[in-house]
Amino acid sequence: RPSAAGKPASGKTRTAPQHGRRFPQCFRQAGMQSIIKVNLMEHLSLEQRPMNQNPQQQQQFRAYQRNQIMGMNPMELVVKVYDVAILGCNTQDANKVSKALVELIAALRFDGNEEVATGLFRLYQYSMDMAKQGDFDEARQILTDLRGAWVSTLEKNKPPVNKNVPKMV
Repeated sequence: RPSAAGKPASGKTRTAPQHGRRFPQCFRQAGMQSIIKVNLMEHLSLEQRPMNQNPQQQQQFRAYQRNQIMGMNPMELVVKVYDVAILGCNTQDANKVSKALVELIAALRFDGNEEVATGLFRLYQYSMDMAKQGDFDEARQILTDLRGAWVSTLEKNKPPVNKNVPKMV
């Protein structure tokens, strides 16, 4: 968590080797990826699963979700955390919204691009306050707008598709 001056309380930032796409500079790197993945698996609600499934289908669905999350790159993880927060707003679950926003706040880096990180911190904190006060519409609007920006960035950074590669049959 940042101190009053907007710096991490410890003054240290984790830097680990990157795998896959990189977090934008305002986010912590590889060490946070594992933490976010584990927490995402814990926070994903069974509300997202199709209804009328038998226990074996439910287990298969959870395994599918786990594999999907573990294969995500850092930017996809950020979008997924937004999805969890927005789901919390839709179900008026302030606890779920708060947990997702805590993940996003914990991933912020204040030594890279301090202005961006501070701006995101303030938006996340405001959204958390709104959710705790029961104003889920305000929180959802902010989170949806931020998610849209991340999706747009993700789309712009997608590697080009090589159309000359033969398809596997």
